[in-house]
Amino acid sequence: MDNADLSLYQDDFNHIEDEELNFNKNKAKNTQVEIDNEKIKTSLAYSEQIEDIDKAIEEKQELIQEFSSPKEKQDFLKNTSNHIKENEKINDSLEHLEALDENDKLIKQSEERIKNTEEKLAKQDTKENTDTQNLNEAIDEKFTQDYEKMLEEQKKELEQLKKEKEGLEDNFNKSIQNLLNSTDIDSLMKTLREFDKALALLLDKSFEEKDLLNKQREERLEKALQSGEIKEVVKDFVKELHDKNKEVKKANKEMEKEQVAFIKLDKILKKDMDIKEIQKLSSFYENIDKNLPDFKKNYPKSYERGLKTLEKAKTNTLNKIKEQGREL
Repeated sequence: MDNADLSLYQDDFNHIEDEELNFNKNKAKNTQVEIDNEKIKTSLAYSEQIEDIDKAIEEKQELIQEFSSPKEKQDFLKNTSNHIKENEKINDSLEHLEALDENDKLIKQSEERIKNTEEKLAKQDTKENTDTQNLNEAIDEKFTQDYEKMLEEQKKELEQLKKEKEGLEDNFNKSIQNLLNSTDIDSLMKTLREFDKALALLLDKSFEEKDLLNKQREERLEKALQSGEIKEVVKDFVKELHDKNKEVKKANKEMEKEQVAFIKLDKILKKDMDIKEIQKLSSFYENIDKNLPDFKKNYPKSYERGLKTLEKAKTNTLNKIKEQGREL
């Protein structure tokens, strides 16, 4: 489900049924005013209807609030990440680091392929030494030649990736040189403070911890200015920003998954809890607890509401089965 779908659902979630609920509530109140004093039982019935509608409205408002709170947090994290692009020089340095990350990933994959090929060749050598009498030498020789050729190509590929890494590192260092002025350093420090705030919100850290990080950076920057090691410090700050940005992006993806799960849970709970829906709800909780552990923290009321519904449905189904057994 993309962001457009989520937005549509949220709009629908905010407005659907509200008019109907308020209409029914007003209708019930107006009807109650019109009835005679003698019809007390009817009046009480309408009063109960009003109470039910009030309760439904209250529950709906709680769901809207619960959905909106994590969404606001996610929007704040997303905006923080997008602010990086406002400074082209900082953004340029971060793009070089992203390219280095991708290069490192490719190098690891290449090294793994080389390792696997070498292991297969080693097993073939062992087979030659232990089972020479029964070995088809022509097939074995072809096998060895093919894998040796493959190994040679893989090593060339790895060497090329390492050369590319050197070029990427040079580009990153040049981009750092462009940041060595008071305006861009100040912008870098400000961006880091914004990410400190975002991660403090995300990880429920105190603002004291956030302020301590900023103070430590300022002290390190001041020492670097005095010692002439400013380039290395700025380079470390950019790498720190890169790591924080990756953490925020990862959190955003998790929160998007949680939103989809929230919508799915809401839809399940609107259905009658037969055996099929009980199984579906049980599977939902197994998946959530395993893959989205923060869902319980971000949507506590819906999480508990779903659990209560599940336990109640299991109990009711079990009682029905027992009752049917007694009737037989």
